[in-house]
Amino acid sequence: MKKYLFHPVFVMASLLFVIHQVLQKIFEISIPLFDNYGDDFVGMPIILTIFLVEQRFIWKRVQTNLSLFQVVVFTILFAVFFENILPLFNHNYTADYWDYLAYGLGSWFFFITINKS
Repeated sequence: MKKYLFHPVFVMASLLFVIHQVLQKIFEISIPLFDNYGDDFVGMPIILTIFLVEQRFIWKRVQTNLSLFQVVVFTILFAVFFENILPLFNHNYTADYWDYLAYGLGSWFFFITINKS
């Protein structure tokens, strides 16, 4: 489990996410590109790593890393929820289809780094 939760990509993604949230929410500093797509990009390695740890070490469902199919399906479901479904019920969320690219790139980055370790 430590292998995944202390992986440099997971640690860096988590730090970037927290730093960005502090800058944006507390200090009201805007970084437009990161505000729009950064959280989606760094969020996927964080979420997929937690999903992998949960599957392997808590539920003991898998003995291997996540398959490409699992990563793709998880990413699509996650993106559809946040980009298509949630905006229908909460006006704080807006659909931005470029976010699909950010989710996909973040998931791909997870797949070739953390998932392969």
